[in-house]
Amino acid sequence: MSCRPLVCSAIFHPQRPEDLVQQYEINRSRPEARSLLRFDVTPEQAGFPHAAQAAEMKRFIDRKAKVELQVECEYLLTSLSQSQLDAQAMLRLDREYWGIESGLHQRLDISSHEDKSRVRTPKAAFNLCLFRRASMSFAIHWIKLQRNKRLATTSGFYDAMREKGYLKALSLVTRPHPKSISDVRFEGRGSGECAIAYQAV
Repeated sequence: MSCRPLVCSAIFHPQRPEDLVQQYEINRSRPEARSLLRFDVTPEQAGFPHAAQAAEMKRFIDRKAKVELQVECEYLLTSLSQSQLDAQAMLRLDREYWGIESGLHQRLDISSHEDKSRVRTPKAAFNLCLFRRASMSFAIHWIKLQRNKRLATTSGFYDAMREKGYLKALSLVTRPHPKSISDVRFEGRGSGECAIAYQAV
């Protein structure tokens, strides 16, 4: 069964043609269509303070392993007016939502092992959270400078730090039970390279 852009049925019919937007693409080797229908709401109707507009967004996914077309439906709610955020922008922002998950949180979970951390003291956990995101900023900056795209990954960054002997300084944020490290400092190098000096305790 082929997947084509479809018009989603909704209780609130579009008042203007621009209230309904559709998108079709090949996502991870499978056809996927999205249909978003925008409509105005009041805080009383939505049961949410400052609500100004909402949208019904449907995804139509053609999975080869399944005979039937998979349909996913979700509702979007915002306090922004239509002049500030139209239907096309709503669809684009919903599509870019996963960029946060894959661009930051996946790197924190997989490469920095944030989920494996056994630190439970609130202040210590908060401080490690800041260090992890700081190290991830260095990693993303390093990735953008790499000409070889196959090496331009977070793992590639840690491998490069290991080769240069800087990885031990990053172990503070990648180990489940980090040891204390004192006198950690970052030194600037040419071509955007960051050197990390450390003294382990």
